[in-house]
Amino acid sequence: MNSSPKVLLVSPLPPPVGGIASWTVHMLSFIGKKEKDYELVHLNSAIKNKRITDKRIINRIINGSQDFFSQYNTLVKRVKKDKPVIVHITSSASLALFKDYLFSRLLKRRDIRSVIHFRFGRICEIKEKNNWEWLLLKAVIKAYDEVIVLDLKSYECLFSSGIENINLVPNPISNEFLNLVNKTRVIRERNKDTILFVGHVIDNKGVYELVEAVCNLKTVQELRLIGPYEFHVKEELLKLAGKEQNKIKFIGVQPSEVIIKEMAICGIFVLPSYSEGFPNVILEAMVSSCPIIATNVGAIPEMLKRNAGICIPPKSVKELQRAIETLINDPPLTKKMGESARRSAMNNYKIESIVNQIEHIWFKNEDYV
Repeated sequence: MNSSPKVLLVSPLPPPVGGIASWTVHMLSFIGKKEKDYELVHLNSAIKNKRITDKRIINRIINGSQDFFSQYNTLVKRVKKDKPVIVHITSSASLALFKDYLFSRLLKRRDIRSVIHFRFGRICEIKEKNNWEWLLLKAVIKAYDEVIVLDLKSYECLFSSGIENINLVPNPISNEFLNLVNKTRVIRERNKDTILFVGHVIDNKGVYELVEAVCNLKTVQELRLIGPYEFHVKEELLKLAGKEQNKIKFIGVQPSEVIIKEMAICGIFVLPSYSEGFPNVILEAMVSSCPIIATNVGAIPEMLKRNAGICIPPKSVKELQRAIETLINDPPLTKKMGESARRSAMNNYKIESIVNQIEHIWFKNEDYV
């Protein structure tokens, strides 16, 4: 072959910030530097017509439609120009499944190998509802050559439905983030009465329950919220905090260097989401040796097994309070938990291993490389 085969990765880059966009950055950075027998090209599928923290349905439909037509036309042009042998598409499901299905038809017509990478943890919930989203999800899966999911529960859920072209691949630790953590790490006491949250400050990340729990606990002095937020959400959370609103600190979007420093000194890292896939921020907290409390959704129970953190049900202020109190009142446990979390992350989520798994999926049963 005179030229290297091309793999087209269709996935978002920041802005806006988010788990899928972070994964894209890590993959492009690592694969761009490694020796390989193929060429990776990229199409940025980032949302352009709305803020990611805006959850209004009508805006999602209108702006999502605008984004779809723009992305579809761009994909057609890129397929003609780059002539990829494989196209790897990341998906957050829901209304985006319509786009995913139409993309698959385009690729099938051109006889291009296709991979759909589901970046969410609601597959079992969707199957249980057995609604339009489940029917569409199955149609999308059937339309692609390979499917990637992030967590074991989703894998088993699809496999039990008779779907066999499924692959379980977790998210990797970014080498850049790991290097920054290693440079920043120092032996010092954590601020045991400080809680850290990193993510989009929206209701389905559990921030309302987190604020309520923190304000109910006299042992917590400060809750630091890092990430983008809407003004009305900030107002609602401060109103919810009432007389304790001085505990709540809105830090906003911050670079990795700042997040690493915050993780190094926080007493507890908390992510009380209603739904997750395989959250990068949990991986980052693990690498930073944080004591972690998170909800038992998506891949989080797998990530925090072997005493690497505490898992609680979503939407439970009482359980969240109990978990925070447990860690604040037991410093030896928090230290041991942080050490277990880092050890687990280093043993299971190195980016070299994850990329090898993805490359195997791309070139399975093929002779491109």
